[in-house]
Amino acid sequence: MNIPIPYRLKDKWGFCNENKEIIIPCIYEHAKPFQEGLAPVKLNGLWGAIKYTGEIKIPIIHKQEGDVCPLQFSEGLGIIYNKKGKMGYINTEGDIEIKPKFDFAGWFFEGMAVIESGGKLGFINKKGNIVIPCKYDVAMSFENGTALVSTEQGKGFINKLGVEFWED
Repeated sequence: MNIPIPYRLKDKWGFCNENKEIIIPCIYEHAKPFQEGLAPVKLNGLWGAIKYTGEIKIPIIHKQEGDVCPLQFSEGLGIIYNKKGKMGYINTEGDIEIKPKFDFAGWFFEGMAVIESGGKLGFINKKGNIVIPCKYDVAMSFENGTALVSTEQGKGFINKLGVEFWED
């Protein structure tokens, strides 16, 4: 199956095929690429998500309060915002999986996502449990079982159990 590609026609967005034939009409203010079968689309200042057919799967009712586009999915979960700008996660069916309570929430990689609370970064699992405390100034996503982190003391790596390996 060919996945539709975001396509802009004048000031509106839709989706085309590899031959640049429009297959989902250009009616949106913005559109992002498909991830896990859904594409975030913006209409009247709000975001929702559509399926490959153009059918709306997640209602266009979500605001973007920060820098991260809502409803971009990784590992079955997409980022959402609440009215106070806190971030959480929704599943591909449109159900809230992790209530918005974080100052920042990143995509899931290897079952973990970077989150920010109280000005520091840590990691949650897909149930929303903080598994590595928010104590880092910088925290990158997990790759091959480790994540780059840094504090005032220096930089290094952590594993999924939170064991730190500091550089000299």
